[in-house]
Amino acid sequence: MTSPGGTAAISNWGQLTEIDKTALRSCGEWALALTETPTDTITEAQSKTIPGAMRAITAITIPATREQMAVEMETLRRWARAFKVPTPDLEAATASYATALKHLPPDLLHEAFETMMATHKYGMRLPLPTEIAATVREKFTRRVRIKTGLIMASRARVETETPNRVSAADWASLRAQLDAKFPSNRSDATMEER
Repeated sequence: MTSPGGTAAISNWGQLTEIDKTALRSCGEWALALTETPTDTITEAQSKTIPGAMRAITAITIPATREQMAVEMETLRRWARAFKVPTPDLEAATASYATALKHLPPDLLHEAFETMMATHKYGMRLPLPTEIAATVREKFTRRVRIKTGLIMASRARVETETPNRVSAADWASLRAQLDAKFPSNRSDATMEER
């Protein structure tokens, strides 16, 4: 199973119910659109998907733990040794990596390290933390925007969906036609005029 904007089989995504995953898939695009063009109303159908989608997006935006960061740093350390990349003080650098990458959820953190190790161009130095983060910036930004859109939607007024709803302009036109045809039924007619 693939998470929206993420990779396959992450622990947080895997723990979600199918209902929450479906809710996120169904409203991800309109939630993104809300961040571009805010509105103060949403449909009733949209409002019903918000709780499940919010649980899902929250789960896949939880930052990685220190243990998960340590696993990725150990992978980087092994990669550096295998390719004989100098690592003068990797222990001290770990704090810088952790600070720069602390906002990433586990799946994106793992993807960022994997991508960087597969595409790193500068063989005689370790990739900088910002270079690692840049590999998943768009995916992470998409998740944050979806979450922002869902928060905006949760605060919006729910517009009930009424079939065959007559607009105010159509109602006024109809009322004018009826008043012209049946003056005694005019809404503004007084009892004396009737």
